[in-house]
Amino acid sequence: MRLDSILAKNRVCTKKQAKVAIRRGNVTVDGVVVKKASTDISSTSVVVFNKQELKYPSGMNMYKYIVMNKPEGILSDKRGEDTEYPTFEDFILDPVLKAIVNPVGRLDVNSIGLLLLTDNGLLNHNLTHPKKDITKAYHVTSRDKLDEDAMYLIKAGMKLFDGTLIKPIEIEEIEDKVYKMVLTEGKMHIIKKIFKTFDNWIEELKRVSIGTLTLDESLEPGEYRELTDEEVDGLLELSSLKE
Repeated sequence: MRLDSILAKNRVCTKKQAKVAIRRGNVTVDGVVVKKASTDISSTSVVVFNKQELKYPSGMNMYKYIVMNKPEGILSDKRGEDTEYPTFEDFILDPVLKAIVNPVGRLDVNSIGLLLLTDNGLLNHNLTHPKKDITKAYHVTSRDKLDEDAMYLIKAGMKLFDGTLIKPIEIEEIEDKVYKMVLTEGKMHIIKKIFKTFDNWIEELKRVSIGTLTLDESLEPGEYRELTDEEVDGLLELSSLKE
């Protein structure tokens, strides 16, 4: 593994900061100063940064997995130069963690609920790739009640008002005008388009699960925590990444 990656995975600094620290001679490998960030380090080597011996990351445990209860009005994306809204990054206190994790899928700025964050790029890819058919469940509160014909068409798969074709979707009314919808595809604004097709309006859209991971209802909006080992194992198994 690259030397700068070892520093970043140990969360002592970001990968960009690691490159600077290595160039400055702040890192030793087996007692020798190494100034090249791309140096390949073996698992048996002893890496020391600022007098701290680092662990050699191995397997899926080298990654970070975070679940956040995304509040309304924030972007589920990295901050861009022209971003007018706050992003999930504004809620993460650890600057190193903030720098390395990326969202798994997207939630609209006004949507709420489960936001999964990780630096495991392969897991991210597998959970969001349309061919993997990973389920995402939502609670959708609408302005008007869907009639039986609308429910039937959604369950059967249909063409939306803009010509978009959708696969069959599991849908059930769990409260008055509140529906649980389970999707396997992640087309842009797909749920909003479904309701608009029936001249309806979404008042609240909340993601409650991704695959085996469900929203931790004890988290207040904007709060987050690391996944448990069981939760991580469930996602890795679902993505065929379990070692």
